Amino acid sequence: MNVIESEYNGFCKGVTDALSLVDKAVKTGTPVFLTGEIIHNTPVTEYYQKLGVRIIDQKEVSGTVVVAAHGETDANLKKLSISGVNILNGTCPVVEARKRLIDKQYKSGELVVLFVKSRSHAEVKTLINDNNLNIVSDLTELNDFINRTASPSRILYVHTQTTFKKEKTEDYVNRLRPFYKDVVVSSSVCKDCYNRQCSAERIARLSDCVIVVGSSHSSNAGELIKVINSVGSKGVLVESEYDIPDYVFNFQNVGIISSASSSYERFKAIVRCLKNTRSLP
Repeated sequence: MNVIESEYNGFCKGVTDALSLVDKAVKTGTPVFLTGEIIHNTPVTEYYQKLGVRIIDQKEVSGTVVVAAHGETDANLKKLSISGVNILNGTCPVVEARKRLIDKQYKSGELVVLFVKSRSHAEVKTLINDNNLNIVSDLTELNDFINRTASPSRILYVHTQTTFKKEKTEDYVNRLRPFYKDVVVSSSVCKDCYNRQCSAERIARLSDCVIVVGSSHSSNAGELIKVINSVGSKGVLVESEYDIPDYVFNFQNVGIISSASSSYERFKAIVRCLKNTRSLP
């Protein structure tokens, strides 16, 4: 088997920084709570659970609260601050900056729209920040938004969930342009996510299938699977070497790339498994 490794593997910087904050909190010896999964990674979640780290329970909060990488709304952060706990903010800097800009534009009375993959995703809730934002996830909603807001005298400010595909953003923006004075893309896919998507497409064109190391509820991992499938290769999502389907070992060329919330160590363990097919787990 020929294994084609992506140069993008392991945690992104935002994830690394968030995990460092949890490690710092654990060392204090005080109770540690998280506002949600620190990242979408089951082994990481289980590891911290064994150390006594718990997802926040509004009935019992004390010690240190670490804000997950996907962030939190200002209202929830205010409640935590009032409760007197020590807050360590692990919000991804890209998400935090986007949240602040969206909030500023919205409260200034600008026309703002947010493109999302899933309204229920933790990052999307952070970006909305309890504002009554215009949300678009598909073409039907895009057309509805145009019908409600079209104005040749208004500037429209576009934002996206950090994993929203760049090409899809460009398509939606082109559809919007005829209906407004100007359409300004204030934020699009984050650079790390975009680089991984480009790498996934490149590898997919060289491979019979491509393994994406990531969680089933990771938006970043899910987008990589879509990119791979879109060019005719087969995307296979696994969290560990124990999840690799047997049929993968029948392929001649197998690519592998990591989502932003999966570790380099897990990536390399899966690479070793693929290269040593006689020692399957």
